Amino acid sequence: MIEKLLKAISLKDEDCTEELDNASQKTSFIITIIIFALIGAAAVGYLFYMRNNTKYKYDDSLTVSKNGTHIVYDESGAYLMQQENVLSDTYMAIQKDPFSDYCRVIDKEGLIGFIAKEDGRETIFPQYTEASPMEYGSACVNSGKGYYYVSENGKYMTGYYEEADSWGRQGTMARVKKSDGWAVIDRQGTILIDKCDSIDSLPVISDNGTAVRDGHVLLLHYSDSSDEGASVQVVKEFEQFTEVAEVFNSQFAIVKGTDGYGAIDLNGNMIVPAVYKDLTWDSYKIQGEVFKKEIIFKGKKENDRLDVVDWKPQSD
Repeated sequence: MIEKLLKAISLKDEDCTEELDNASQKTSFIITIIIFALIGAAAVGYLFYMRNNTKYKYDDSLTVSKNGTHIVYDESGAYLMQQENVLSDTYMAIQKDPFSDYCRVIDKEGLIGFIAKEDGRETIFPQYTEASPMEYGSACVNSGKGYYYVSENGKYMTGYYEEADSWGRQGTMARVKKSDGWAVIDRQGTILIDKCDSIDSLPVISDNGTAVRDGHVLLLHYSDSSDEGASVQVVKEFEQFTEVAEVFNSQFAIVKGTDGYGAIDLNGNMIVPAVYKDLTWDSYKIQGEVFKKEIIFKGKKENDRLDVVDWKPQSD
């Protein structure tokens, strides 16, 4: 009898335990749902907050002018702002162009135009397939007919070219490619030198450059400080050389002839005879010199042995 009673009590306890477990599981489930709901609500709230405040947040790297004008990107596109004032129209993208008073803008069609950094004013509406930064009051552009130059208000400046670079030499001249070869022009489109097989990029620091015309190497001198305007003079023509590299260290250039590689200085004198299958160099500071450096040339012969030439330009 006692055993039956204990068994009955045990069964009742198990029933109670099961009911308690079920209730506990339901409570835990409800609490979990509440926690997820709170997290979801917080996340949605944060997203709304960020979305509403995106237009007024910007990175200092997107500041484009001294008066605090900056580029802003949000869900609508890109535009210029100053504090909380929208200055420009909205575009697909805006390029900072740090050395210019203008930003390049790209519209939904992928065409490029220009806006003023200071007030967001659209100075040239998007119409170009390619455009360089607006520097020195002009930009190199392409609208499908070839490359040409325009002023800050979009006015056509020069002829059309197969290829063209941005203005160099403080905006006084540019390298362009015509149907008869490479050339250098001034701001008016006047040809300073032309019909070249190649012309190396206009020098930034040095006044000397290199080119190849009719298969002959040319050593060039650029001038943009004369009252008569920009000019390009041929310092020397080397009929024995067919290839030339750009001027290194504003001191010399590597040339190649039928017998191999050599080096010339900027007066057209040979530093290293052009007889090596390979020519490399290292530069070292010269005590008391700021711009000039000692150059160690290493010329590799056909037997792979090296000739070493130590050149100190200040002694020439």
